[in-house]
Parts: sequence; C-alpha cells; structure tokens
Amino acid sequence: MREAKRKDWGREVRSVWVRVPASTANLGPGFDTLGLGLALYNVFRVERNDPGSISPPELPPLVRQVAELFFVQSQTEAFPFQWNCVQQEIPLARGLGSSAAARVAVLAALVKLAGIAWNREQLARWAAQLEGHPDNALPCALGGFVASTSGGARFLRIPLPKHFRVVLFIPSQELSTESARKVLPAAIPLTDAVSNLGRAVVLAGQFFGRKWQLSPDLFEDVWHQPVRTRLLPYWEAIKKAALEAGAQGFWLSGSGPTLAALAMRNTRRVKEAMAEAASRQRVCGQVQVVGPDNSGVRILRVA
Repeated sequence: MREAKRKDWGREVRSVWVRVPASTANLGPGFDTLGLGLALYNVFRVERNDPGSISPPELPPLVRQVAELFFVQSQTEAFPFQWNCVQQEIPLARGLGSSAAARVAVLAALVKLAGIAWNREQLARWAAQLEGHPDNALPCALGGFVASTSGGARFLRIPLPKHFRVVLFIPSQELSTESARKVLPAAIPLTDAVSNLGRAVVLAGQFFGRKWQLSPDLFEDVWHQPVRTRLLPYWEAIKKAALEAGAQGFWLSGSGPTLAALAMRNTRRVKEAMAEAASRQRVCGQVQVVGPDNSGVRILRVA
C-alpha cells in the first residue's frame, strides 16, 4: 500500500476525543452487507505517551489489533498510547456495533495523532478488515445507510431522513457475535439464497431511491435469523406485536440479541407494543427509540 499522506497540523497532537455511533446490521436479508448508523454514541479519549514515560496499562486485544494494523498499513512508526471510554451509550454484546465503534474510534484517533491526512473511506475499510465484515464498520465510520460487498471493498452510502426512526428492544442479556455465528449453517439451499438476495436487492433499492413506504416482507430472512432467534424465545411475540402496531419492518440487529423495528409512522404505538410484549414474555430489557446518524465518526476535540 502507498505510504499514507501526511499533513502539517501546525502543532503536535497529544490527545484526541472521538465520537462514534452505534449501528444495526443485516436488516434481515442483507447478511454482512447492509447496515445503518444510529444516534447512540460512545466517546473515546486516546492519548499519546512519551517513549520514556511510565508504561500505561497493557492494551486490550481489540485495541492492540487495531494499532498493529494501523501502523503497518499507514507505514507509520509505532508510538505508545493509552485509551479510555469517557461516554458510553452503546451497550456491549447486544448487536449494536460496540466492537466496530471501538475499532473505528481508535483508528480515527491514531490517524489524528500520527498527523496523517484524514481519509474517512480508508479508515472505514481498515475497520471492516479488522471486523471481518463491513456491515457495522462502514455505517459507524461513514454514517447513513450503507450497502457493501464482502470486506467493504466497494460500497454505496446514502444519508437517512431526519424522521427515520428505529425502535429497539435491548435485552439485559448479552450475546457475543462469536456465539451467534457458531449456530449459522455452513451451507444454505439455493432457494433460500435466491429468496434473501431478492429481498436485499429490493430493500437496498428502496433506500437508495428514497422510497420510504417500506413493507415488512422486505425485512424477512430465511437464513441466519431462524437459527439465531432460537436462542431468543421472545422473538416471535415481540415481532408480532411490533408489526401489528404498524412497524414497517422488523429484524434481529446484527447477531442479536437486540430486536429492531422500523417505525417512521406509529412510533409511540410500536414502542408501547414492544414493551408490553416483552413484559408478557417476562424478559428484562429496555425499549428505546433512536434516530439516524449521518455523520459517522467525528473528532470532537484535540489537545
């Protein structure tokens, strides 16, 4: 890879505060290819250490992995740094892109600390490479609705309208992406593949055509959701309640366990219906209405 372009920032940057949004992936049939940014945010502070200073605590594996890729790909001399999350709205292990958010934030901060010219698209692709799939990384880095090829090599993005609303049921229980991927079938029937492909293509076309009269059948999936939702006995009850209340679509957010309903109309009614269904199922969690994020990763402050 060509050496990353550097920019004279006028002064050395020592600390960076970065804001990153949550994301919801797949949207039913678009496994590992469709995702959108949500207005829930984590803020990270990343600080450069002097080479001779007292060694900071050892970096977590995720952050160490990000740093290793960044210094190699950008051909930048490695430097010590420390990081911490100073604001957390994205819940961990709930299918809302918390790991993608952390990776994108650290990458953005290292770009700034290294004095490299900002390239949001390259940052998004690095994050997708680290994640192993682009459906959370790209909307987190870029904001809006993103459709991409495997690895994020090619993608299309569109901002979402201000009235776009997603109602989330976020269970108290955690579910790791690794655990949820273990239950996926190694192969699927051709008819199922074609069924999902057709819906994903039309769904993406509706988004890019700004045609918001969406229908629930476009969010149906016959591949990953049927096996993953066996781990979530409340799935059918909450889905039925949301759709009967007027939701335009319903899907498992990423690998779960969060359930998501598109509700640009009847938002309050959908929220109440999902909360009541969860209560009847005696499952603990919170129901939350969130708008879109169209900004992606943002540098809030440098020092």
